[in-house]
Amino acid sequence: SVKGAVHIMVFKVFTVAPENYEPIKERIAERFPGNYYEVGDGQWLVADAGTAKEIYIRLFPEAEFPLAAKNVAVFGITGYWGFAPQDMWEWIRSKTGAKLG
Repeated sequence: SVKGAVHIMVFKVFTVAPENYEPIKERIAERFPGNYYEVGDGQWLVADAGTAKEIYIRLFPEAEFPLAAKNVAVFGITGYWGFAPQDMWEWIRSKTGAKLG
């Protein structure tokens, strides 16, 4: 790796609680502007140089836990495959520098 280079990783943030969709979407948009992609209800991809734990803490600092931070998980994505909208693959490529195909 290049000295001083920042490795950007894609994380999946999701919740199974419908009441969390909008509040979490707002937090993601506020705390990761330009670095998220909404996959569907309660599911987002977030590009960042941090860890899954750091993403979670940025979304839910302890002092702000009144939002139902339960039923929310953050996973680092190290590989992916499948069929999805082309713009999602392009978003991932643009954030990580990955090659398509």
